[in-house]
Amino acid sequence: MPLDCTGCCAGCKPRWMNLVNNIYPANPQDGLIKANMPKLTYYALSNPQKLDRIGEYLSKRLSRDLQRNRIGFASIAMEAMDKLLVACHSQSLNLFVESFLKMVQKLLECSDPEMQCLATVSFVKFSNIEEDTPSYHRRYDFFVSQFSAMCHSNHHTAKLRIRTSGIQGLQGVIRKTVCDELQPDIWAQHHMDKIVPSLLYNMHSGPDNPPAESAATADEEPASAAAEKVFRDLVCRAAFSNLKSVLQPVLLHMDSHNLWTKTVFPSACFKIIMYSVQAQYSHIVVQKLMSHLDMHSKSPARLKARITDVLSETVIIAAGGSIGPSVLEVFNSLLRHLRVSVEYTANSEQEQTDNTRFQESIINTIGEFANHLPDFQKIEILMFVINKMPTTPQAEKVELTTNSQLQTMLLKTVLKVATTYRTVLMSNAFPSSLKNPLLQLSVVNKPSTRLMVQQILHTLIDRHNNLDKFSRIWIPEDIAELYLTVEKPSRQDVHFMSHGGQHILWHLMENLRLPNNDKANIESLYTTMCLLLVELVADETLVAFASFILNLQEAAIADDLSPHQCAVQIHATVIAFASVFAELAGVTELQEHISQVASNRKSFCPHLLPELAIYGTGTETLVQEIPENCLLDKTVFKSSLEHSGLDIANLSKPMTMPDNMEVFSGKDHETTSIGNLEIDSLESSPTLRRNSAVIPADERLTFSQIKTALASEEDLAAVEAIRRQTRQEFETAPLEIIMNRATSRSNLHDRLFEILGDDDVDGALIDTQQAVAIENIKYPAMFVY
Repeated sequence: MPLDCTGCCAGCKPRWMNLVNNIYPANPQDGLIKANMPKLTYYALSNPQKLDRIGEYLSKRLSRDLQRNRIGFASIAMEAMDKLLVACHSQSLNLFVESFLKMVQKLLECSDPEMQCLATVSFVKFSNIEEDTPSYHRRYDFFVSQFSAMCHSNHHTAKLRIRTSGIQGLQGVIRKTVCDELQPDIWAQHHMDKIVPSLLYNMHSGPDNPPAESAATADEEPASAAAEKVFRDLVCRAAFSNLKSVLQPVLLHMDSHNLWTKTVFPSACFKIIMYSVQAQYSHIVVQKLMSHLDMHSKSPARLKARITDVLSETVIIAAGGSIGPSVLEVFNSLLRHLRVSVEYTANSEQEQTDNTRFQESIINTIGEFANHLPDFQKIEILMFVINKMPTTPQAEKVELTTNSQLQTMLLKTVLKVATTYRTVLMSNAFPSSLKNPLLQLSVVNKPSTRLMVQQILHTLIDRHNNLDKFSRIWIPEDIAELYLTVEKPSRQDVHFMSHGGQHILWHLMENLRLPNNDKANIESLYTTMCLLLVELVADETLVAFASFILNLQEAAIADDLSPHQCAVQIHATVIAFASVFAELAGVTELQEHISQVASNRKSFCPHLLPELAIYGTGTETLVQEIPENCLLDKTVFKSSLEHSGLDIANLSKPMTMPDNMEVFSGKDHETTSIGNLEIDSLESSPTLRRNSAVIPADERLTFSQIKTALASEEDLAAVEAIRRQTRQEFETAPLEIIMNRATSRSNLHDRLFEILGDDDVDGALIDTQQAVAIENIKYPAMFVY
């Protein structure tokens, strides 16, 4: 029957309505009649089909009480609904919940803070209930909007309580909807645009308790702490497809309130995000920050520097591999920002300071990115950055240009990445595409650039932390004073020294000969020489280092070397390096000779020692003619190394520019000539020797020529006739004829023997048939271990 036509007689009303009316006291201050509440609960549990009517009636009474401003009776109705909601779990609960949510909505629409807080408490209790049946039609759009508005409340007496209630309400909405597959719209962008800024607003506002509220809310959780807790829960629950909808409002909130440059809140916020997000999705945060930095490409440098700082801190927290699959895209984007920053012309000193700060932030961020990559990817990043290096002619004398500034910034980036790399094999640390550009930069005209290149080499060469022990140029009396960590190099390192080491040594010599070297440049070159010696010293490499010492001394004596002070510095560097070389080589005769030369210099030419040549005042008397006993003797080097059983054939060989200076050869061969092919297997064959005669160009055969010749010998009809004749002969001819035919040489066979040189092949075959003692056989190099 209709609820409005029940009359005033209790006997004419339904039982469920009388049970509801009985829970209301005459005086609202007495509260809910607890003795009658169990009766209503028992009836609801026994008759679940009546739940929707009970809920509808309670909702109607709540509306009437609110209209008449009877707050006490409205609280009683809400309390009864809470108890029924907790007690009743049935399939008919959906209709009851609709009435409950209507009551909560009406309370939230009240202007009374008490009613809003009461509605929030009821909704939080409801969010903790796990329903047995899903809801297909329930929507929480109003609650998202209302609770978000409460988070921004500025009520003059209950601001903190309303904000805290709004945060708790949002937590209830998240808890109720985020795990419900039937409620995917909660992650919609228009919902996140309300929820996330409301939480962030309370997080960065901090505690703001008015005096009137301090006593009442002393035991309650602060709004900032509650908002942070809810925000962590929201980020933790976000899946791969939903995380971007959470991050976008965060970035917009920072921009709208100018929080990037004013406070440290962005750093704290993204730390919360990185610690809360699922590990496999952390790279999305990094990519989102990178995209936001790209969006601010034309913003002030100070703003971009703060975004880059946050990005760097985010990468530090992230686990390995957090950059995601697009590693080179991230580095390319950062390098693009670095280039734009270098090309920017500041209008004031403050802008220039901010721009420099932004450049340093980019370099630090790249270093942090690289630190989370495996070593092989770090080398790829080094090659990627070095290939971005602008080429500056050595003759250019302008000190401050865009190219030189960008070159300096990129070298700082390379140095930052190199510090994160741990060298195991020299060949892996110095691929040609990285080594050659670095060595070419090591001989440019700018001393600061050369110094930075040497610092990069120090980082990549030093594997045993010997860098600090060679920071100063001096002649140690005993190598044990340096406490060096020396290990025998591997075969791969020895092979690297025999091929790529000469390349490095030649550039070191050319670098030392540059006239504008200062003390820092000389020290860095000496450090590189000593580190290379310590890491690669072996019997197979001693001659190469000794040849480098002698060639460097000859370069210092050369007449075209100017100014004279440069030659003096080279002589001092050579004697110091030769002393370390002799000690590590363990050749007593060489040690005594170098010690005697140092003693002679102390007596006759003290300006050729490091104490005066490198660290002196520069006013010392320079002797034009250097006595022979003050120079290293090549004869002593030869005899001492020869007595040690080393091959000194290359000791006197002058050092020249290596042939493989270019990284890319740039040669394209359109056709391949058979006469020019070299097959390694023929070199190692014990029975065949490659014909060393050079075939003239007009007599060379190409693959296309052979193919044409074979295709034009016979037409298809003739070939088919020969094929039929051959088949008939094999079917009818005797066995002797078939065997004779199979053992005879074909025309192609004869032609091949003619090309390869029949005489050489026959001679090789005859030689192998002769009996030779096994100890007298000379095996090819690749067959000998």
